[in-house]
Amino acid sequence: MATLNEKKTCSQRMENFQRFLWNPDTGQLMGRTLINWVWISLYYVAFYVVMTGLFSLAIYSLMRTLNPYTPDYQDQLKSPGVTLRPDVYGEKGLEIYYNISQQSSWDGYIATLQNFLSGKERAVVCKQDMTV
Repeated sequence: MATLNEKKTCSQRMENFQRFLWNPDTGQLMGRTLINWVWISLYYVAFYVVMTGLFSLAIYSLMRTLNPYTPDYQDQLKSPGVTLRPDVYGEKGLEIYYNISQQSSWDGYIATLQNFLSGKERAVVCKQDMTV
């Protein structure tokens, strides 16, 4: 064998590596005996069992605090439901533009609003609960 100061050849390095993997003189596999490998394996199995138990306990406690029948986040106001109506303006889309000096530019909007409000009651309730 080469000493520490000498440069090792490739065959010497391979021989040392093979002896590291399996040493037939001492019965060691990668520098450890069979009983050492058993203890290391048991330690890691126990470690991962404990870690799995802690993770499961955390998930269980989280799931116990959540109610499946109520939403997690709620706004202060209730949802208004559907807020968009079908396209009643045709080619114009939802853009509202008009010329105040030309009544014909906003006549269509007035007709649409009157049509929409025709099904509503004519009574308007004021703050003092008076019907106008």
